[in-house]
Amino acid sequence: MLYEFDGQRFQKYTKQKELLNLTINFIYFDHNQKMWIATSSGVYYYENQQFKPFYKQDLGNFDVWAIFQDRFGNHWFGGFATGL
Repeated sequence: MLYEFDGQRFQKYTKQKELLNLTINFIYFDHNQKMWIATSSGVYYYENQQFKPFYKQDLGNFDVWAIFQDRFGNHWFGGFATGL
């Protein structure tokens, strides 16, 4: 589950079934303020009020623990026992 704190109370951020059974390892906001979610089954991003899986060749659905965007706009993903 993912919750948002508005300064006074917690509210459930999503009820989407895609994220319900995943372990969320890391949340990252890139230079454009796009939210990225590293999970136990790959990467998701938030767009148009919904979470979408991020699939790229060679990334697959591995256990992602880190997300970073470099100064050139490239996104880097790191996983446990899988490297970059």
